[in-house]
Amino acid sequence: MTTVRRLVRQAWRSCTRAFWGLDRALGGLERPTRTQQLAARRPFAVGVGTTASAAVLLGVANFDSVDTVDDVLTLGGGGLGFGLVFGLTALGERARQRRLQRLGLWEPPVRD
Repeated sequence: MTTVRRLVRQAWRSCTRAFWGLDRALGGLERPTRTQQLAARRPFAVGVGTTASAAVLLGVANFDSVDTVDDVLTLGGGGLGFGLVFGLTALGERARQRRLQRLGLWEPPVRD
């Protein structure tokens, strides 16, 4: 059992190193913008807001072809997919900002 745990731990570390390497290559050591700070503070709200707006947009775009409950569930699933992607991206941004703090490269502004 210990070899499995060790292999999982090594795989997790490899994925983490790859993620932060990609983040650095994409400019991850730069200061976050205000929008990024807002998204990192409220990733759940970003996901829910994106889900609702994407579902409404998909519903309006496909208004003529929505006939059954199955069509409505498909639109809801599409909105949920968009929300999941944006919410997880906001969580990744939160992790990036914590890393910048840990490295001493950025301090968040003090909120009143």
